Amino acid sequence: MKTASKLSMTLLPKFPGLKLEDTAIDAETISLSIASTRPSAACPACENVSGRLHSHYERTVSDLPWGGRSVRLLLEVRRFRCPEPSCPRRIFAERLPSVVEPYARKTTRLREVLLLVGFALGGEAGARLAVRLGMRASPSTLLRQLHSAALPSFPPPEVIGVDDFALLKGRKYGTIVVDFETHRPIELLEGCSAEILAAWLKKYPKLRIIGRDRSTEYE
Repeated sequence: MKTASKLSMTLLPKFPGLKLEDTAIDAETISLSIASTRPSAACPACENVSGRLHSHYERTVSDLPWGGRSVRLLLEVRRFRCPEPSCPRRIFAERLPSVVEPYARKTTRLREVLLLVGFALGGEAGARLAVRLGMRASPSTLLRQLHSAALPSFPPPEVIGVDDFALLKGRKYGTIVVDFETHRPIELLEGCSAEILAAWLKKYPKLRIIGRDRSTEYE
């Protein structure tokens, strides 16, 4: 049991105030019972800190697998009374932001790994790889994560390249716009006319250089 306890300590998320209460290991699953021991928590509505304990409740969330076994965390989370009389949240549950998001069934680090798998392989192939790695995720789950993922922000382009392509040769065309400085596609336009491109260019007044092919469509 001492060995199992040391092992499970290495599996805990790096978050202050988490205490390992119990460990259960079988052929397929490692279950870690974890309690939060922080003396206070901030109200998510008014941000006032409270140490007035109201009650406890348990959350079960999936975590990153280990040694071919799936890992689940049995989190004992506390509810506090908000000290601000005018706050609409009279009672609130403490947040564990770097461990798990509110109402989520997977830890933050598991969701991050699944998101990387989804970006690399998509839904069907990503789900097959996730199962082989000991992470349960359906194709629809991976696609939902991709659609809800926050996209990185980039500075407005200053040098772009424009080229049209055929979606259906002779019938349907599109236009791709690429940032020449970052080599990153930044827009796909439906159609390939000068009017469509001109309307898009109005959104980027800082453009300095526009490169295009020798098509007469934009003259």
